[in-house]
Amino acid sequence: MTDHNPDRIVLWPGYFNAKLSRKQGRRVPKESAVSDPTLDTLALAARNVGLSKMKREADTQHPKRASQKEGRLWLSKKDLQATLGTTSKEAVMQAIGTKWRGQQRELKEQEIAAKQAGPKTGDKQARSQRKQVKSKGPRRPKRKNGNFETVSSILLNGNFGCWYGSNPAEFINTSLNLNRG
Repeated sequence: MTDHNPDRIVLWPGYFNAKLSRKQGRRVPKESAVSDPTLDTLALAARNVGLSKMKREADTQHPKRASQKEGRLWLSKKDLQATLGTTSKEAVMQAIGTKWRGQQRELKEQEIAAKQAGPKTGDKQARSQRKQVKSKGPRRPKRKNGNFETVSSILLNGNFGCWYGSNPAEFINTSLNLNRG
């Protein structure tokens, strides 16, 4: 574990997790938070903001979330001052979170557009994956014992009877014979 260094600030991916509440450790507003943040995507978002001097420590645990090894990102305060014009941790998190959220939205919109566009003309493999399954309507139960389904009880002429044999036709015939005679 690296000792405290006043020339750097540390950012944890959990600070940007939209699924966490402020009480659970999220440090940015919901508008700047992202779903499922990782250390690699945090570093990429910091690079896209313009930061270059950073150090990643994978497999480190946040003291409040000791069960997760999310890692942390160390940022140089000199680089922050030169790039963003501030060394405030809150301002840096807000800038990175806003950029990161925008990237995540753009990626999601691109995926939706690609899905709606469908496969390209020459891509036979993707086109074969897109075949539609025709609806066959409601499924009927499988038939057992010839043409009859297994029946546990039958209502005939207002009389309720149970069938215990192996052939329901025998029950129906015997019950009809009993009712006639």
